Amino acid sequence: MSKENNLNLDKFKDDVSNFVKEMFDFKDYCIKNGINDSDPKVKEQWKRDYKIKNLLKEKAKEDMAKTNIENERRWLLKNVPGIDYDDTIEITQYYLKVDDVWERYRKATHSNGDIKYYKTIKKFIEIGSSEEDEKKISLDKYLKFKEKCHNKNTKSRLIKKTRYVHIVGGGFKWEIDKFKDMRVVIAEIELPYVSFNVDIPDWLDSEIIMEVTKHKKFSSRSLATRL
Repeated sequence: MSKENNLNLDKFKDDVSNFVKEMFDFKDYCIKNGINDSDPKVKEQWKRDYKIKNLLKEKAKEDMAKTNIENERRWLLKNVPGIDYDDTIEITQYYLKVDDVWERYRKATHSNGDIKYYKTIKKFIEIGSSEEDEKKISLDKYLKFKEKCHNKNTKSRLIKKTRYVHIVGGGFKWEIDKFKDMRVVIAEIELPYVSFNVDIPDWLDSEIIMEVTKHKKFSSRSLATRL
């Protein structure tokens, strides 16, 4: 069968599937609302409502795609696993509460010498999931924010950590954070969704003390020192 015929067959299958779904949705609508499904006016009204409903669904999907949702799980470790890492990043993070919203400014120095600066605002959605608005900023903006954080009249925090990055393929990577001036090591991994099944490698499993995804006290902001 030619490629064109395959495409036509796929389209036919989709059309039949959509027709059957629409038919059952209409029947269900009439039953729930006690409406005569043989009335042409009722069906025309339902079709208009159905089209609007689907358009709203598509709009919601587009809005979700534009929003950066971060899903992650985290584990407390005994030590940093002794494996080869793809990158080692020295991180300094300042937090400042502005109008009841925590802003985070980060300086990240990579093992290849690159230095990058970021501003991030996170909004809690559910355990392990948050809406993240992150963008790169200039050194000047970072330094101004740092100066503001050291103002005694602000609610600010500071934390420093070394991040070890191990890429495992499939778009996944393990990030191991060793926090400065405290004996805390946290492993985390970003996921497509919170309940996604995680394959924990042996090199990590042997170092795990407990999962801390649900424990707010192990977040970087909670561990950060008040200035």
